[in-house]
Amino acid sequence: TEKLLAQTRQQICRFEQQNTVNVAQADEELTRLSDDLARSLQMQHALEVRSRVGDQHVAELHRHITNACSTHEALAESLQAHVREGAWMHQHFVREEGTTTLAERRLHEAKQAA
Repeated sequence: TEKLLAQTRQQICRFEQQNTVNVAQADEELTRLSDDLARSLQMQHALEVRSRVGDQHVAELHRHITNACSTHEALAESLQAHVREGAWMHQHFVREEGTTTLAERRLHEAKQAA
């Protein structure tokens, strides 16, 4: 029985030593996992901030595009108005030129007749 008791005590000592090693390894693993979690949370926060900044840039670009489209439409309407006015002026000039030519010819004919 003494021998059995000594063997049991040795086995208990080995278990205690192994438990001490296991606890130390578990503590190291817990520390490593805790550090990994902290880094992951920091990365997540940084990505969320970058995402918000990106969303703000997209919204700003959308506003610029909208403004540019509005400006483009206004310029296109203005250009069309100028083209219409130019066409009207050309037609008016052609009519006036024809009227002037006709009047000059009649004046010339009247001078020759007199």
